[in-house]
Amino acid sequence: MIGQTLALKGLEKRYENAVAVDGVSLVIRAGEFLSVLGPSGSGKTTLLTMIAGFENPSSGQIMIGPQDVTFVAPNKRNIGMVFQRYALFPHLTVAANIAFPLRMRHMSESLIRPKVEAALAQVHLGDYGNRYPHQLSGGQQQRVAVARAIIFEPPVLLMDEPLGALDKKLRETLQLEIKGLQQRLGATVVYVTHDQEEAMTMSDRVAVVANGRLAQVGSPLELYRSPVSAFVGDFIGRMNFLEAEYLGLENGNHMVRLRGGNVVSTAPADDDVSAFSLGRAISVAVRPERLSLAPHGRDRGAILTGTVDAAVFAGSFFLFFVRTQTGNNRLLQIQMPVGHAAATLRRGDLIDVIAESNALRLFAKTEA
Repeated sequence: MIGQTLALKGLEKRYENAVAVDGVSLVIRAGEFLSVLGPSGSGKTTLLTMIAGFENPSSGQIMIGPQDVTFVAPNKRNIGMVFQRYALFPHLTVAANIAFPLRMRHMSESLIRPKVEAALAQVHLGDYGNRYPHQLSGGQQQRVAVARAIIFEPPVLLMDEPLGALDKKLRETLQLEIKGLQQRLGATVVYVTHDQEEAMTMSDRVAVVANGRLAQVGSPLELYRSPVSAFVGDFIGRMNFLEAEYLGLENGNHMVRLRGGNVVSTAPADDDVSAFSLGRAISVAVRPERLSLAPHGRDRGAILTGTVDAAVFAGSFFLFFVRTQTGNNRLLQIQMPVGHAAATLRRGDLIDVIAESNALRLFAKTEA
């Protein structure tokens, strides 16, 4: 299997009173695993169904390699598809389900059998060919669906929340199996999910979608460390947002006064600082693991003072919820290692909040 480049150019899908996909342009490289991540109603599934050919775009173009497939029938696009609900034929055996795409292509039976055996081996179901779907677990059925999608060696493989119906432990196991299989086959994969952890674990790049548009495209690390908007920062992992007043530049640093706290320096979300004027209300974002706590008065570098509202033990770390005068009625979340001295803090303790260097990011005012 050799993956091909998939290019979307100005893709739009409009309905009478709504725009589901709004001008999406994106190139998915040959052999790349790209996840399309977004909340319900963001347009990610509509985007996938247009690539598959189940929906025609209102405008724009879809290219697979050098071929324009924008209005080509689904069965002529040579695309593999894996659905959340498996979509297996209940009256066919596992082997017959997997062989179905080859029989539809009129391949000889002498060639089909070894291909089915190889596909079963790839998804670790070598002895299950004679069983029926109802005799399999959910995870096994999904493996069959994957085997059926890859058996005809499509250059592009589309997956629409394929693990959404499985329990957490099985889902995590199959995430690694699907990613390993994709790497061995070299297929180009577009994987739709609303699960940020799933997207971050499996993907070479992630395309975050909001209101039918691409909010940001980048590697999981880029999205986590350098979100370009408050929406992306809040959607990818935990993020605290603090209300602040913009005070301007000082020695190259952007200075803000936190509501209920001190004057601190922040890093802008991008190089365009013209959007921030003196005295403007803005948001400062910071990840929970880049904050720490200390008993009140022990650290002169504190950015805020507050009280511990709750401390949750999460195995390798404590997650503290701290009540401060930050202005948005959300408790500040702070993640600290179990062995840290602050782990002895309890509800009601007066504490100071300390931020790591360059941990704070500046965004336009948000209600997030």
